[in-house]
Amino acid sequence: MKKIAIIVQRCHETVVGGSEMLAWNYATLLRDAYEVYVLTTTALDISDWANVLPEGVARRDGINVVRFPVTVGRNAYWGQLYNRLRGGFDPFAIGRHRNGGKRLQPKWPLALQEEFIKNQGPYSEPLNEFIRKNWRDYESIIFVTYLYPTTYFGLQKLPPGNALFVPTLHDEQPAYLSAFKHAAQRARELLWLTEAEARVGRKLWGDLSGRVVGMAVDTKLREPEASPIPYLLYCGRVDPNKGCAELFEFYFKYKRATRSRLRLVITGTADMEIPPHPDIDFRGFVPMEEKFRLMAGASAFVLPSPNESFSIVTLEAFAQRTPVLASAVSEVMIDHIRNSGAGVLYTDYETFAAALNDLLHDHETRTAMGVRGRDYVISNYHADHIKSRLVNAIESRTSRPSAARSHSFAANLLAKTAGAIAAVSDFRAADAMTMDGQVAEAIGGKRKETAPQDVGSLPRPNSFLFDRNEFAIRFAENLRSCTWREHPLYSPFTQFDQEYYLAQREAFVHKYRCFYAVSRTILPSSIIELGTCAGSSADAYLSASPHAKYIGIDMFGANARHDDGSVWYPLDVAKSLLTDRGFTNWTLIQKDLRMLQNLPDHAELVIVDAAHDFYNEYEDLKLALTADPAFIFVDDADDENQAKPAIEKFLREDLNGRVEYTVPIEYLGGGLVIKLRK
Repeated sequence: MKKIAIIVQRCHETVVGGSEMLAWNYATLLRDAYEVYVLTTTALDISDWANVLPEGVARRDGINVVRFPVTVGRNAYWGQLYNRLRGGFDPFAIGRHRNGGKRLQPKWPLALQEEFIKNQGPYSEPLNEFIRKNWRDYESIIFVTYLYPTTYFGLQKLPPGNALFVPTLHDEQPAYLSAFKHAAQRARELLWLTEAEARVGRKLWGDLSGRVVGMAVDTKLREPEASPIPYLLYCGRVDPNKGCAELFEFYFKYKRATRSRLRLVITGTADMEIPPHPDIDFRGFVPMEEKFRLMAGASAFVLPSPNESFSIVTLEAFAQRTPVLASAVSEVMIDHIRNSGAGVLYTDYETFAAALNDLLHDHETRTAMGVRGRDYVISNYHADHIKSRLVNAIESRTSRPSAARSHSFAANLLAKTAGAIAAVSDFRAADAMTMDGQVAEAIGGKRKETAPQDVGSLPRPNSFLFDRNEFAIRFAENLRSCTWREHPLYSPFTQFDQEYYLAQREAFVHKYRCFYAVSRTILPSSIIELGTCAGSSADAYLSASPHAKYIGIDMFGANARHDDGSVWYPLDVAKSLLTDRGFTNWTLIQKDLRMLQNLPDHAELVIVDAAHDFYNEYEDLKLALTADPAFIFVDDADDENQAKPAIEKFLREDLNGRVEYTVPIEYLGGGLVIKLRK
């Protein structure tokens, strides 16, 4: 039986949370068709994500639950970042009333965004490592909910285009961080719960591949809870962010104004103080059957939350023929109420009180709404419908491209741009913005005799005059004669995740020799590389063209070594590598590329290095043009799902009439040389 993995931040029968319920819902729907594994953490409490459950595999209802320890929980530092995030919205209007012109200010660099995501918790390095090593074992991996590091960092541990992603997206402050948009672009397909959620996704993340799947809702009718006094029911987390403070305010105001005996029954967990009152019945976590009986017996179910991506409890109440009183701030609830005709929306206390009066005193209307609500759920959210949509999403996975398809891709690119007449805008050096990131100044010194392939004295061929055939011939000659070897101390084979590179050592040595041969064929006087990392590629380019002025730009984010857990700093490694090789004219700039409008200087060769997702690949290619290069070299160009569409768009829309030729370079991941007309 094929294996499926569902990844969610926590999983336990006592957890009250929409995304956790959704993950378990999908697991139970798929367990007859697949061997299902829920990959999660040992945490239960979102306040600190402390490790309280045992690690390892547990079996529950025919489903394998695999728990990994949390290595970074929620902490005070995250609270400071969250306050800073909230302060960046001025003002922040929730939901459909948002001022569309507002932007997150100040714009956070990617590193700071990832700090926010990671320290929100639960971040689990063992879970991330498990995904990285074992993702190929699963027919499909399904990540549930966008907000937590289990999804954000998990998506980065497998190649783009290999995961399904269920965002459970709300129109809320963290959703405006661009990091989440980039993460969504790594998924093969997004699975939305409602069309309203998909609209929010298109607004925040653009038009990504996706479909509305929904969630299965229990439609079995239950006996109503016996109660001589009518009651309003709320189920879920009692939290100010869920609109509960306003609910208590409106409830007490209604009681005072009408002298009603109406009770408020609450099930779930309390993340805020519940006002002590004899008519408020807080039952805490209750078994599912008790919850359904309470729904069946309620005069109305109330949903005050402004942030919903689906609202499981609303549909469960509909299925028990109970009308719903809901906040009109939530676009999801607006759609549910209008499409079903099974509830009433409120915008303030006056509309809340008027709607509640009607529901309590108009039995005929309440009954009709109950019938319509149940019909709506059965027609749209029956388990059979949702299972069919899920299986279709899993099985619709497109086959991976053959090597022949990959190699023929670059040769076909020019044909797609034939006939274009518009010119690309001219970029001037005067437009280049000042770099305010950390700069490692160029380190001078005499070139060492042991530096590889000292070709500084060799005559420089006029590569700018080569045609495509001549370039390919010269490249092949330079590759055959290349004897470049990696540095014994500073290379991919010694870095934090060295085991990945060591497992494919010869393929990566060939890749870096291809880098050498590209540089040796062009012999540029200036190079800018977007994505330097620890400098191994710079080593290859500069070994072939040691006279060149080199600028490398990267965030240089630190990582923990897999072997001993120590911190690995790529900027320090790159400095040591380039210094030890004896290169004399280089500068490293620590900067988020998305914060740049122009590159800092002209360059004859610009290298766009392994962005891996469509958005960043395309933005890097456009940024490369601001250096007015003669050549652009794209690394990892063979990715069908992300890089290739970005390159095609770039050639078609940004390089109209400017491409002289392209040359595909065959190695692991593939490269593409683009020669521009001057």
